[in-house]
Amino acid sequence: MCCGPGAAYVFVEPPEGWVSGTQTAELTASDGENRDFFGESVSISGNSLVIGAPGASVDGTLDQGAAYLYKKPAKGWSTTSAFTAKLSNSNGAADDSFGFPVAISAGTIAVGAPSQVVGSNTAEGAVYIFGP
Repeated sequence: MCCGPGAAYVFVEPPEGWVSGTQTAELTASDGENRDFFGESVSISGNSLVIGAPGASVDGTLDQGAAYLYKKPAKGWSTTSAFTAKLSNSNGAADDSFGFPVAISAGTIAVGAPSQVVGSNTAEGAVYIFGP
């Protein structure tokens, strides 16, 4: 079987340094499906983590893509950490690949949709900004 939904792994640097570091959490999308490519792009800023899933279906639209926002829980990262928000492009279409790449800084999230059709331009692409 090829290509499960995907995962992202969180490592936190221990006081002794990275040499003794171990995996803290394995994050997955609770609504993930095969070939979502969850984790293909990842960005972190402070206690926020955004993870792209460019193959995710959104409301039945295949490969539209999505980005998942996680906030570090008060007790720290764990495998049970749930996403805070699932982001998608409001004018999304099949094969947009929204979620590759992703970036986050100071509460603003940028998400690419490299295959999105814009006007009559096939696969021109677009970037979506979320935040203040």
